[in-house]
Amino acid sequence: MIVSFHPRIKGDKRLPMTREALMGLLGGPDAGRFRGAVVSQAVRGWQYWLLRQAGLRLFPNYDYRFGLEGKWGNARFFERFGLNHPKTWLFAGIEGLRSSKGLKFPLVVKAHWGGGGQGVFLARSPGELDAALEGVAGYMRGAQGPVVAQEFLDSAGRDMRVVAIGDRAYAYWRRQEREGEFRNNLAMGARIDREGEPRLLKRGIAAVRDAVARTGVNLAGFDLIFPRGSDEPMFLEINYCFGRKGLGGSVPFFRVLEHAVSRWAGGLRA
Repeated sequence: MIVSFHPRIKGDKRLPMTREALMGLLGGPDAGRFRGAVVSQAVRGWQYWLLRQAGLRLFPNYDYRFGLEGKWGNARFFERFGLNHPKTWLFAGIEGLRSSKGLKFPLVVKAHWGGGGQGVFLARSPGELDAALEGVAGYMRGAQGPVVAQEFLDSAGRDMRVVAIGDRAYAYWRRQEREGEFRNNLAMGARIDREGEPRLLKRGIAAVRDAVARTGVNLAGFDLIFPRGSDEPMFLEINYCFGRKGLGGSVPFFRVLEHAVSRWAGGLRA
């Protein structure tokens, strides 16, 4: 039997994702009745691991998500699983990056947290590093926290989002048309292209399928870059709570999600 903590997935029983419901399930008369559980992308680490430690199989599989989130965590994730990614330097704070020696320019400076291209700045030379760090500090509003520096690779004005949903993957380009804008996020003016360069779309899907096989992570948006003139994808980021516009919106997304959960549950019941 499957218990669902997801508001859009029924399961054999549906419960709200609250501490009371979790404790009631794991310590009440239903304890041991369920083989698996469905959770939402917004699940917290303690909720996920409480269910896992009770012996339940979970969809999505986020065994390697928690502790490896954000841009700092993503870099460690890619390194751990041997996934091709741009050279990346990790720093505990802005001053550590400012005083670092041996950085290669141009580079991209990123706040640990952020989405839609926010908190990401380009330093083309050492002379532009202070301005980039001021941008990160302004985005962080004075808060202390990790920062990331990453080699800048010319992407020919596009990157690829590949969304893994269960055992399927869906890819599209994000193409930037604003002059001088190096970030290819939709919020920064990029447009969606689902058909261009089909051979590279297939290569991106293959790379993400390989990543899913290595890590188990089966519900996430993987951002890839193909450096200009290269056929080899490189991983940039993982987004666990991703936008659905590139998939056609929420209705198609939830339809695909429901089918993915059904296939996964069928495997548990077999």
